[in-house]
Amino acid sequence: MPDPASLDHGPLRTASLKPAARVAVRIASWLLSLAGLGFFVRLVMQQGIDLSLHPPGELIAVICAGAVVYAMAVVMLSLLWTALVQSGKPDPENRRLLVASYLKSQFAKYLPGNVLQYAIRHALARRTGMGHGALAAAALLEAALLSCAALALVIWFGIPGLHLLFADAPQIPRAYASLVLIVVPLLAWMPERLRPAWLPRYRWSLIAGTLVGYAFFFILFGGLFFAVLAWCSVGGLPFLEVVSSSSLAWLVGFLVPGAPAGAGLRETALALAAGATPPSQNVLTAIVLFRLITLGGDLVAFLIGHYPTFARRRSDAARAKGTL
Repeated sequence: MPDPASLDHGPLRTASLKPAARVAVRIASWLLSLAGLGFFVRLVMQQGIDLSLHPPGELIAVICAGAVVYAMAVVMLSLLWTALVQSGKPDPENRRLLVASYLKSQFAKYLPGNVLQYAIRHALARRTGMGHGALAAAALLEAALLSCAALALVIWFGIPGLHLLFADAPQIPRAYASLVLIVVPLLAWMPERLRPAWLPRYRWSLIAGTLVGYAFFFILFGGLFFAVLAWCSVGGLPFLEVVSSSSLAWLVGFLVPGAPAGAGLRETALALAAGATPPSQNVLTAIVLFRLITLGGDLVAFLIGHYPTFARRRSDAARAKGTL
C-alpha cells in the first residue's frame, strides 16, 4: 500500500506512473494547454475584443464586484474541503487554520504544473496536526466529487457547442447524470477490506452534502459568466446552457495536469460553447473579462486566507506594546 504522503494530490494521480510515463503525460498536457491557448489567442487576434462598450470606471467596478463574488465561492470550497479533512467532526480551533491553508494555496494553481496548490495546502494543513492520510483522502475525495458534480451538470443541461466539433454526436440522455450520484454510497459504505488503512470512513450525509455544495459552486461559476456575457451585450444564451458550458470548461482545465489554472483550455471550451464559429467579439471580450474576474477572486481569497495571520500579528504587537 502506498504511503498517502507520497501521493500526487493533483486531479490526476500521475505519481503512480513510471518516471518516463509521468514526464510524457506532463509534456503532453503542457502542449495541449499551449495549443488551446494559441487557438484562443488566434481567435482574439482575428476577432479582437472591445473593452470600450462601457466606461472604464464601470469596467473596473464589474471586475472588482465579480472578483468578490468569486472569492466567496472559493471560500465555500474551502469550508467544504475542511469538512472533508475533519471527517464531518468540526474542530473550531483548527477549522479556521484549515480554511486559511486552502485559501492561501489557491493562488498557486496559476503556476506551471497546476499541482503546487495541493502541495502547499498539504504542508500548511499539516501544521494543524492533521495526518497525511486524512489530508490525502480529502484531496482525492475533493477532486472526485468536484468532477462528479461538474459532469452531472454537463450531462443534465446538455453540452452546447458539441455539434461544432462532432456534427453527428448523439445527445446524452439526462438519466445518465444520475449515475454520477452512485459515487456517494460507494465512498460512504466502502467495505473495510477494500478501504485503505489511511482512508477515513465518511458519513453519506457529508459526502452527499459536499456533492451538492460543489454543484452549487458550479451554478455560481456559470451564473457569474452568464452575468459577464449579459454585460458584454451577449444575449440569447439560456442560463442553464451557460452553466453547463462553464462547468465543462472548468472540468477540462481541471482534469488535464500541468495546465496552470486550465489556461487556454478553459477559454477554448468557453469559446466553442457559445454556439457560433468563430465566436463574436463580444463573446471573446466576456471570456477575457471572466478570466480577469476569477484571477482577481483567487487573489482576494488569498488575502482572506492571510487575514488570521495579520490579525494575530497585530494582536501580538498590541499586547507587546501594552507590556512596555
